[in-house]
Amino acid sequence: MPTVQVKVLFFARARELAGTIQDIYQLEADSEDLIATDLLRSKVIEKVPSLSNLVQTVTLAINEEYVEGNVPLKTGDTVAIIPPISGG
Repeated sequence: MPTVQVKVLFFARARELAGTIQDIYQLEADSEDLIATDLLRSKVIEKVPSLSNLVQTVTLAINEEYVEGNVPLKTGDTVAIIPPISGG
């Protein structure tokens, strides 16, 4: 089974709920499926259940570039979890 190791950075409310600035996630596909951001979102929720409501609404950035959808991940990627920001 393919595996990928990524660094995850938590910002704002996500950092508060996770209780850390960053963490390392080892992701393994259940089959020959693509290892991508949807799998990472699931693993973050497994590890930090308090993020379950927030993780589905966050913006993700991979290696400092914003991404949308289910984007492939590779070993060495840095994924930033950026919650919605409100302001005026």
